[in-house]
This record gives sequence, C-alpha cells and structure tokens, in this order.
Amino acid sequence: VSQRPGNAATSNTETPLSQATSSAIGIQPASGPIENVWDYSVPVPCSRQKKLIYPKAPVELGPWSREQWHARFLIVRKQLEALVDKHLDLHGLERRPVYSLRMVGTAPSTAFPSIVITCRGVDAKALQDLFRSRAEHRLCIGKERSLVPWSSSLGNQRGVDESLPRPRLVYYRTRTDTVV
Repeated sequence: VSQRPGNAATSNTETPLSQATSSAIGIQPASGPIENVWDYSVPVPCSRQKKLIYPKAPVELGPWSREQWHARFLIVRKQLEALVDKHLDLHGLERRPVYSLRMVGTAPSTAFPSIVITCRGVDAKALQDLFRSRAEHRLCIGKERSLVPWSSSLGNQRGVDESLPRPRLVYYRTRTDTVV
C-alpha cells in the first residue's frame, strides 16, 4: 500500500503463503531499494501554482478506492470527449486532447486526483472555456462543490452529492500535436 509522505505509514508485508506462491511461479522480490512513487514528478507547463504531475502515484484519496476513481474517470472522459466532438472543431486525430487520470499537486501532500488533459497550447483556452461552461457543474468536476442538478429529486436537502469522487481538470499544454 503506497502512502503519501506525512500520512501514517502502513506496513506492506507479505504473508508466508503469498511469498511461497510467488516463489513457486518464479516471481522474485525486486532487489535493491524500493522506488518511492512520489519521487518522480513532471511539472505542468504554464502552471502559475507550479503544479506537478505524479504519474507513478496511485490515484486514490478520501473514502474512494482506486477502482472508484478510475470508474469515475471513464465516465467523465467519455462526456468530455462528446463535448469536444459536438462543440469544437478538433476533428484531426493529432489535434484531439488526450485524457489521463493522475495525482497532481504542488507537493505530494497536496496531490489530488485529477484528469490531465494533454492538448496543444493553442487549443487549451477553447477546451477550458468549453469544460467550464458545460461540464464542471453538470459532471461534478473541479474544485468547488456545487449543487448537483439531480440531488433535490433524490431527497438530498443540502444539494451536495458527496458520494461522487470529484476529479479536477489540469491542462498539460504542448507546442506540438498530441501523440495518441
């Protein structure tokens, strides 16, 4: 189990049964130092806050598991792709944004599950405007908790849906066409 620096450490021990099974099928434990997934980061271009992407870190936070974050990512990605298809003229495959789920923050302790949108720098502003105006509220993405359109019909008095993981959007601008 990987933990962020500063969090309570948990032991990552194998049971004798799992060690025996691993040895029986030819899997040997890695020799040498164990790699810390938070040691490797990539700066987000044009980030005023100097955000970093942690591509090796597991995407999990709060009460939601990796699987829940990934399932939420797949739903949101599909909707973002549909918005791009409907509203923007980015029909060439090389101009299409690429979406990935990563931990992003100014430090490992502030990293948050985010959808990194890799796009050409010239397309970033149009994508930001589109997603802010048509997706953030409806898809429950971004920083701010807001009223969920269907929450009142479900009997949620406060209007806040806390059962959904809420990924943030981070734009990774490139100078060239995106690589698929």
